[in-house]
Amino acid sequence: MPGQSAKSLRPCLTSESLEDRKPLSRGPWLTNSFEPVVFQTHATLRRTKEFLLRRGACAALMSGSGASLFALFRSHGTARDVAEALRNDNIAAFLHAL
Repeated sequence: MPGQSAKSLRPCLTSESLEDRKPLSRGPWLTNSFEPVVFQTHATLRRTKEFLLRRGACAALMSGSGASLFALFRSHGTARDVAEALRNDNIAAFLHAL
């Protein structure tokens, strides 16, 4: 989706249509080139990203060189539940509503 404005991508986050619910982090515009390298040696990060996507994140991505992951959720309730599940697994999780 190169060349598209953030405004034109907003329906990807807000749409309730099943056809628009594809994880955004699998698209070409939201990537981190360090992920393949870091995930090879830090499988916990890879598994955590997969967990976030399975639990309803429309996007999940490693931040920078691997200090953290972030995820975008359409629903605050889902995000809250996922953060609680991570905390129960002794993984620090923080919520920020946009």
